[in-house]
Parts: sequence; C-alpha cells; structure tokens
Amino acid sequence: MIHTTSDPTPLHNTSASQLRAVSMWIGVIGLLFWVLGDIAVTTVDPWQVLKQILVGAITPSFGSELTTFNTLSTALLNTISFALLGVVSGALGGCALTLVFQYKMVRIFSAFIRSIHEIFWALIFIQILGLSPLTGILAIAIPFSGTFARVYFELIDETDPAPMSAIPINTDSLSRWFYGRVTQAWTHLVSYSFYRTECALRSSAVLGFIGLPTIGYHLETAFRQGDYSEAAGLLYLFFFIIMTLRWWLKAPLLPFYLLASVLWLKPFSESHFSADALIRLITIDIVPAPLRSATINSTGNSTIDNEYLSWWIDKVFYQSAFPGVIETLGIGLIALATTGLVTLILLPLASRQFFKTPYLQANYLFLMISRSTPEYVLAFIALLLLGPSWLPAIFALSLHNGAIIAFLLGQTSNAISLRQDSSTGINRYWYEILPRLYRQFLALLFYRWEIILRETAILGILGIHTLGFYIDSAFESLRLDQAFILILITASLNIGADQLSVSIRHRLKLKSTPEEH
Repeated sequence: MIHTTSDPTPLHNTSASQLRAVSMWIGVIGLLFWVLGDIAVTTVDPWQVLKQILVGAITPSFGSELTTFNTLSTALLNTISFALLGVVSGALGGCALTLVFQYKMVRIFSAFIRSIHEIFWALIFIQILGLSPLTGILAIAIPFSGTFARVYFELIDETDPAPMSAIPINTDSLSRWFYGRVTQAWTHLVSYSFYRTECALRSSAVLGFIGLPTIGYHLETAFRQGDYSEAAGLLYLFFFIIMTLRWWLKAPLLPFYLLASVLWLKPFSESHFSADALIRLITIDIVPAPLRSATINSTGNSTIDNEYLSWWIDKVFYQSAFPGVIETLGIGLIALATTGLVTLILLPLASRQFFKTPYLQANYLFLMISRSTPEYVLAFIALLLLGPSWLPAIFALSLHNGAIIAFLLGQTSNAISLRQDSSTGINRYWYEILPRLYRQFLALLFYRWEIILRETAILGILGIHTLGFYIDSAFESLRLDQAFILILITASLNIGADQLSVSIRHRLKLKSTPEEH
C-alpha cells in the first residue's frame, strides 16, 4: 500500500508549474488544430444511424445468412491462430534483438520495424505471399519484435546488477546475464507478454479489414451491409475471447495452442510465396518510376525524363506526403489532447476510491469494451455515424487510448491509502487522487503518443485523408514505388514522435514502468 496524508503528494523532481505548462501546451496545440481541421458531421441523419446501431447492439445475431456457423468458427480460429503465432514469433524475435539491443543500429532497426503498422506490413507481404496465413503471421510478428525488444531490454536493464557478482566468474556471459538479470525481471516479462497477446488479438481482427480471413473480415461485411445485429454478435464474440484470455491462455497449454495453430493454418504448406514476386518487388516495383524508365544514351550514361520526374515528385510529395503528414499530425495532436481529457473523465470509473462493487464491475466492463475494441473498428462505427471527417478518427483514438490509461491509473489509485477524514467526491478527485497520479498520467499520455500516430496513419484506409489513405490508394493502383516512399515517411514520422516523447518524459522526469503499457 502507498501510505499518504490527506495533503497532495509533492510532484517529485518536477515542479507543478512545469507540469501545468506542458498540459497547457497540449491543450492549446490540440485546440488550434481543432479550429483549423476538418471537424464536421457530414451524415444526413446521424441519430437515425445511431438508433439502428443501438437496436443492433441489443439484438445481436450469430450465424445469419452473412456468417454461417462454419465461416464464423473458421474466422474465430483464424483470429486466435494469427495472434498466437504472431505474438510468439514476435517475442522470440524480440528476445534475439534484446541480446544486442545495446548497439545503436539494432535500436534503430527495432524502432523502424515497430513504427510501421501491422496493416502496412500486411499490404507489403500480400505482394509476395498473397492473402496467405504467413502474411497475417509476419504482419504481426515483425512490428511486435521491435516492440518486444525495446520493452524486454528496458525491463531487464532496470533490474539490480548486484546478483551478477554472485555468479562464478568462469560462467559464460549469456548464462550470467540470464541468471543474474533476466530471472529478476521474469514476472514482468511474462506479464507484458500476456498483455501483448491481447494486442495481437486486436491486430489479428483488424487484418480482416484488408481481406485476411479473420473476424474483422465478416465484421466489415456486416457493417457495410447495415446488419448491425450481426456486427454486434461478432463484436461480442471478440470481447468474450478478450475477457476470458486470462483463463484459457495458460503457460502449460501454450505449446498445445501453438501446435494446433500451425496445424490449422498450415502457414508454410499453404503459402503462396513467389521468389519471382520478391525479386520483382525489390528490384523493380519499389524503385521510383522515373528511375525505372531512365534510358541509356550513346555515352553509356542514364537519362531521366525530367518532366516525368517532376510529375512523380509532385504526385508523391506535394499531392500525397505533404497533405497526408499534415492531416496525420493534426488528428494525432488533437487525439493526444482529447485522450488526456477522456482519461481524466474516465479515471474515477476505474478507481475504488470513488466506486464500490457492483458499480465498479460495471465500470470495468465499459472500460474493457472501450480498450479492447480496436481503434480501426471504433473509427469505422464513428464513420457511419458522423461521416468522413477528422471526427471519427479523433473519437476512436481518444476513447480507446483514454480507456487504457484510465484503467492503469485506476489500478494505481486503488493502492493509495487515505486518512479516514479525507475529503470525498469531487474534492477527493481534485485534491487527493489526481495530484498523486498526474506525473504518471502525463508519462502514459506521452508514451501513447507514438501509438496514436501509428493508428492515425492507418485510419486513412477508411477514407480519412491521413497518410494511410494515400498508401492504400497507391497499393490499389499498383504504384508500389509511391506506397513504399509513403510508408518510409510514415515510419519516420512515428520514430520522430517516439523520440520527442522520450525526450519530454526524460526532461520532466516522468516515469511509468513498461509493463503498465
């Protein structure tokens, strides 16, 4: 327990004025982009659509003409199998990278692969493997490897190095590292890996929106055809998988699950791998078109059509990258501010300091649904209600990330011990609880910033003009050179946001343990 007095806890090494200044700038920047951005409801009758969705939510159906029992069970098994094989492969890759994570090039490589969203990885692998099981597994495993590498390294690096001195000096360095450091962090490593499995299930479901046979494929079909009862049934099944994860995902059963997943998906026997497609992708498709069309003159030098080059640069950078970056940053910064606001509103719902059972259980259910529903799905629903503008993306990102941070802060607040004569209600929130959690609140908010930008980019596939919109358009028209450049720009943007977030957290001495994320 954390024993405190009724007076607010001092804000450690960072002054309250610094924290207020940072909070003010987040709000000001978010408000500025809100004023300048595309914030509008464009549907004719959003209330009628909302009514239809709510009716569907209270009358769920399963296995209708859209989704028979066989197709539904297949989609659920695919969703779980993609997630398990992807997260385990990612964890193994992350462990390998952790061994050499002290090298700068490894850290850069890890940051790069995790900065590209699973959907973008899937769109790349579709060009080589088609809509095969291996595409879904690799799309999850590769970015997860980068994430696992960073978090595993941080968890191990924060352990006490003293036990290393007790290990015999003639022991090999790998064994010394494992028994002296890894064993101390083992509980946290397992806890974080379990959390990433929940993330992998969300990623697996979302991959269905680009054609892979997971539950997301049928969910998109149901929404597009206006069968909200069917969509609700599919969502409830997905929530059930997430809610029961702690009961069915046990370490002793994991080898059995992995074997069953391999036998079910047959990722290698059913792979559509084409060496020719891979060679063509690397040597031709992703090479900028003006370079591919260059001609060799009589002196043996290549000649590039300057007019074509100018058109290509204008198309890629001025018509696609520039507006895509502006909208991605604009939505991402508004979502950062609104995520903070949503977190502060939802925080009391997750804390025993304000609610008792059974109300707290109902609150937990709402927070679980909000944080378990992928942002892509939330944005898809909001798009039906509000029409194509920035609003669906802001709503989805704020609710999902706000619910995650509020739940984590609520768990921390449960450990705070207050005096019996301490204030209650709104005064307890403002003067007792929030001051003690504010540093962690900002740390988690900045930690989620890079994640918010990653998700903002892929929401463009829904028609919102972020970078994902232009990347998806390039893939659809087989302009892979343009898609590749835009993906690199997206990765650079995410890496930049991540580094800025780390710098701000370091400067303000904000710290939140990685397993809380």
